[in-house]
Amino acid sequence: MNAIVNLTNKTNAIFKAIPVSIVLLLVRIGIFYSTAFYASGKLKWDGWFELSRSAKFLFGSEFKLNIFGAVYDMPFPNTSAFLAGIGEIVLPLAILIGFASRLSALGLIIMTIVIQLIFPDAWKLHFGWSVYFMVILVMGPGKISVDHLLAGFFKK
Repeated sequence: MNAIVNLTNKTNAIFKAIPVSIVLLLVRIGIFYSTAFYASGKLKWDGWFELSRSAKFLFGSEFKLNIFGAVYDMPFPNTSAFLAGIGEIVLPLAILIGFASRLSALGLIIMTIVIQLIFPDAWKLHFGWSVYFMVILVMGPGKISVDHLLAGFFKK
């Protein structure tokens, strides 16, 4: 029994030595690379602020909101596609560099809720994304971030 307790204590000491800011940086990198937002956002554009035909088609014809068993068309499909395209590019980039991180995480949580309404069977994937976002929402981006630099600058 003592061997297990000693091993647990040694393991705890090793992992407690890892700075939380390193872990939060890795979470932010994970958000950028392992969620589909940024890649999906790039596909919505044919140029600067010019929605692709596929984005217009998907939001106008294919994407349906599944709410309490009823199916609804996407409201304002071109505006929805435009806002989704901007959010899918800007929010993951902001989280990656740690700028407006909590607000960006909240935005991605809201987008994930909407995506869940469109693809209700993908809840396991969306739950995983939401956990990533909740870590940043609750803990912030850490010391290795633009938010931390700005906070220090404005405290002076």
